[in-house]
Amino acid sequence: MSTVLVAEEIAAAVAGCRAAGAGLVLALVAPGDDDAFSALAAALGLPYVNASLELARRLLDVPVGRRAWRAGEALPTLVDAALPAVALGRLGLLHLPELQIDPLRALQQLARTRVVLAEWQGTLEDGRLTYARPGHAEYRSWPLPAAAVIPLTPAPGGLPRALP
Repeated sequence: MSTVLVAEEIAAAVAGCRAAGAGLVLALVAPGDDDAFSALAAALGLPYVNASLELARRLLDVPVGRRAWRAGEALPTLVDAALPAVALGRLGLLHLPELQIDPLRALQQLARTRVVLAEWQGTLEDGRLTYARPGHAEYRSWPLPAAAVIPLTPAPGGLPRALP
């Protein structure tokens, strides 16, 4: 699938969510692809939020023992101003076991009141959405979510393209 078709597929999924008033679109990206997702968000006219950076800022002064509790409170504040739609990138911090966040569930909750296009560094295989590799401390696996899941990978020039 070409870059143009992938961008059109994502644009169509976001438009479908906008028509419904809310929804979640997961863009599967390869680890290390730092620019394609933010460029895609800009092309779609969506405000981009670096979730890990913004969450870390909110938790910086919180004692380690209270961070899990505060992370759950702080997450919705990342997108409070982003209505009706937002692009959430760099979700790595959400996957830290010590924060006790279920990243997929958190994204689904955020997507109840707005359109959320989220960058997901993982795979979709055999009806399972994963993050990290089995054996890794951050490895998680979920049944196929009620969301549009569109696989992307870096391409020359930083543009997204479909995985083979």
